Amino acid sequence: MASRLPKILFFFLLLPIALGLAGWQGWAWWSWATSPIVPETTAEGDGAIAAEPVQIQIPQGTPGQQIGRDLEAAGLIRSHVAWNLWSRWQSWQQDMGYQAGTYALSPTQSLQEIADQIRTGEVLETTFTIPEGWTREQMAAAFEERGMFSAQDFLAVTQEVPRDRFPGCQTCRT
Repeated sequence: MASRLPKILFFFLLLPIALGLAGWQGWAWWSWATSPIVPETTAEGDGAIAAEPVQIQIPQGTPGQQIGRDLEAAGLIRSHVAWNLWSRWQSWQQDMGYQAGTYALSPTQSLQEIADQIRTGEVLETTFTIPEGWTREQMAAAFEERGMFSAQDFLAVTQEVPRDRFPGCQTCRT
């Protein structure tokens, strides 16, 4: 009977305590790893830390693990390991991958908010107005001047636009 007491004590007392402590430590780590780098209150209060958005480019076909490493290196998430765990969990929940594009992400966003933004494809958008009557060459020069893309690339891509779809457009033929 005396030799069985330590085994019973272990299973009914020490094992649950050990599992409870491990679970608590795991939850504490997860809460830390998924929280924003810069808390919202710090970013908005007096003597606030400037939480400027960071632009990050995700090329087509980039694996989720690489995205996590890039986000961690950019100072947007705390742990690429937590990113990988979250990504796997989400892939089981929904059949939706990460979208390529350029994103404006903030260190005040949580890991889940950043992942949702990249999954839904909320990319950085730029608006511009093309004055009526501009030629392709004038548009190309304006885009290149703004640093959006080269004039040559613009002209090459717009050369491939089927102009027969725009029968009333006079400037489309130039």
